[in-house]
Amino acid sequence: MGARFRSWWQQLSQRRVAIVVTTAIIVVAVALIIVGYWFDMTGFNGYTQVSTIRTLSGPTAGTVTRTEAYQPGKTLWDWLQLLIIPLVLAVIALFFNRATTRTDQKIAADRYQQDKEIASRHYHQDRQIAEQRYQNDRSIALDKQREDLLQSYLDRMSELLLKEKLRSSANDAEVRNVARVRTITILFQLDARRIGYVFAFLREAGLVSNMLDKSVVNLSGADFSKVHWSQTKIREVDLSQANFHKANLIQAFLIEVNLRYATLLETNLFQVELREADLSGAICIKANFSKASLNNANFNKANLFNANFSNAYLGDANLSETDLGGTNFQGADLSAANLNKAKIENTDFSAAILRFAHIEGTDLRSANLSGADLSGAYLTGSRITEEQLKEVKSLYKAFMPDGSIHP
Repeated sequence: MGARFRSWWQQLSQRRVAIVVTTAIIVVAVALIIVGYWFDMTGFNGYTQVSTIRTLSGPTAGTVTRTEAYQPGKTLWDWLQLLIIPLVLAVIALFFNRATTRTDQKIAADRYQQDKEIASRHYHQDRQIAEQRYQNDRSIALDKQREDLLQSYLDRMSELLLKEKLRSSANDAEVRNVARVRTITILFQLDARRIGYVFAFLREAGLVSNMLDKSVVNLSGADFSKVHWSQTKIREVDLSQANFHKANLIQAFLIEVNLRYATLLETNLFQVELREADLSGAICIKANFSKASLNNANFNKANLFNANFSNAYLGDANLSETDLGGTNFQGADLSAANLNKAKIENTDFSAAILRFAHIEGTDLRSANLSGADLSGAYLTGSRITEEQLKEVKSLYKAFMPDGSIHP
């Protein structure tokens, strides 16, 4: 109720001048009418109208006839009849003016809202364009910086090769240590494409090898923790005992790379290519190998506790004597893989392909084998329950724990 009253009062305040003028006109008109009754000449009061008729011809020629007619004064009804039409017209004009004002206000409000929306849209578009321009400029500047760093590295390494005889230097020569430090430093500063160029340069210059202690620029034992090598292409490099703790190696190509005893703790190797890589003795606790290509990879005696190999390809991989506690192989392809004497505890092989896999002398009793394909698998000497055997997808031609061949 209070809100409606305030709204009504605001409307009256906005039309204050019109109300004052109208009121003044009404007061003046009433005052004039009242004054008019004071004077007979105004005709507001009643009066007697006398008319005289004189006959000029006929039998009654010269006769004068006088007639008197009383004219009453103006009554309230007369005044109402006189003012009602202008009043109605004034009311109609007032409502028309009010409707027109509301329409104009609505049009103005709509136009203001449209202009506001257009301005806001232009502002966001201009801001987005400015941000994109800033990001492009920043990307160009960063790319140029990386290119300069790469060229500087190549120039300095060329000097070490030509002037300091890096390739033929002794194993304990200071020039080798300088080359190692420069290489490790540059590998943290470049993008994936240029990192690939660095390793290609080192390989073509004969400065690196995947054989132990055969590299001139020795990267064995280097600290690459939290490095970003996503989509990097590396071939035939010795990275044994290197530290890749929490490193980003998503979709990297690490072909025939030596990662013996490397630390891959919580490393992200999603969709990585590690074909024929040597990870024997590596620490891969909680590492993510999901959808990775690991055919012929060597994990002998590696610690794969709680690692994720879901949907990975491990055909012909060597997983013998590995720690597979809590490891996830769900949907993975382990065809012809070697899991002999692996420590399997709460390991998930659900829906995994284990065709012709070697799982001899292994305790599988705590493993999840539901939906696993064990066709032609070698289970001789392994321990497995009848319930587990009922859950597998296939045991066709598998060598059973007792030495028999499943039909």
